[in-house]
Amino acid sequence: MHPDSLGDTNAADNSLAVIVKDGSATGEIIMAKRISRRTWLLGSICAFSAFGCGANPFLLPELLLGGRQSQIPAKFPIAPDDDDLPPTKAYVLVANRVTIDPELAPVEGLLNGELIDVLTARYTANKDRVQVKYKSKIEEFKRQNPGWKTMDMYALGKKENSDIVIYVEIESFNLYVPNSQKNLLKGEIYASIFAYDMRKDQHEPVYKANYKKQYPEGREILAESPGEVSKFRSDFIHKIATEISTHFADSSSDAIRQID
Repeated sequence: MHPDSLGDTNAADNSLAVIVKDGSATGEIIMAKRISRRTWLLGSICAFSAFGCGANPFLLPELLLGGRQSQIPAKFPIAPDDDDLPPTKAYVLVANRVTIDPELAPVEGLLNGELIDVLTARYTANKDRVQVKYKSKIEEFKRQNPGWKTMDMYALGKKENSDIVIYVEIESFNLYVPNSQKNLLKGEIYASIFAYDMRKDQHEPVYKANYKKQYPEGREILAESPGEVSKFRSDFIHKIATEISTHFADSSSDAIRQID
């Protein structure tokens, strides 16, 4: 069977091979699954009926396969892999160490809250036993400890009775095309991602990664109003949180495959 074919038949088992790709330019294969002709036919009927009612066309693979079954493993999973182990208690912090203009000042808190929300949603959907500290508790901690960014993250996690600290450090952040007098929107972020494990006798991060993103890719958006800028910032932050969350939580292919 040619790996790029969508519906190659197999005379022996009378089935169809469905290849689900990630929607990128390279078309990386994220799942291959064989389904029966009957399932294919019923799924196709349901899919075309749904599209006639305005459903999202990116859900076609899930309709044909009987559900959102293609899972992309986390780069550094923190959920316990043994039912006898207690749930992992995670503490999520985002810090902005660069000087930014007042318009971008809320970014640290917004990204921190959004990352907590996305991770919580992923762990709930995956039925992973991970308890993410509520963002209201994180906000309270930051208010009560204004110098928290200088704290040792391992010691901080121990103090807060956590198993894992996920720490994202923003190195640069921008919403506008340089020298455009804030007339053209194009988000850009550079950040470092760390994980500290308080269950280990190791104060250094047990996981490190660099993160950079331009949004949207290959184009700019005209900043027509303050409302447009606010929406753009919200969308960009959600995009960042969604992608960073995949470092620590399994994700479904349809959730990762997004349109810029």
